[in-house]
Amino acid sequence: MNKVGVLNKAEKNSRLLEKLRWLWCVPSAVMYAATQIPFGRTTAFVLALLFGAAFFIICSRGRMYIISEDIVKDMKAVLKVFGHENSVFEIKSYSFGMVVRVYLIRANLKAPLYSKAVIDKLSKGWYKNMVWMTQIVDISEESDVKRVQKELNAAMIADLEKKDQEERENKKAKKDKK
Repeated sequence: MNKVGVLNKAEKNSRLLEKLRWLWCVPSAVMYAATQIPFGRTTAFVLALLFGAAFFIICSRGRMYIISEDIVKDMKAVLKVFGHENSVFEIKSYSFGMVVRVYLIRANLKAPLYSKAVIDKLSKGWYKNMVWMTQIVDISEESDVKRVQKELNAAMIADLEKKDQEERENKKAKKDKK
């Protein structure tokens, strides 16, 4: 919500898809009813189940697409205010949240300023609770994106493995105390 409590279009659509996806059973029931007589109960049940799962997935992906588009729009706008328009954005969606990556091309000495502006914008957006990690890097050319992407993926996996190991150790320590 913005400062006056009004939802913007992207947030409104995202919330609508969030609610709609949980109504997967309605189109499934319609599919079951429509296919039960011609195909039999078992086939109708399988078709209804597949249709419901597809409905849920389509709504979920549509929601992530809307959120991603709004994040990129906001980041482009904030970088444009600072005079930097040469960037590549990447958003990955995981079960635990979204990873937002910004590849600043030839930002050089202004990279920290741009990074702070992007992080500030992300922390104030309506989608802030969905962003799990933000990675911002300065690269010399757009052709460097693939190489840097591999490095960031490796760093992210290492961080996840480290957190997983820490959680296991904490669980073990709590179990040993009992």
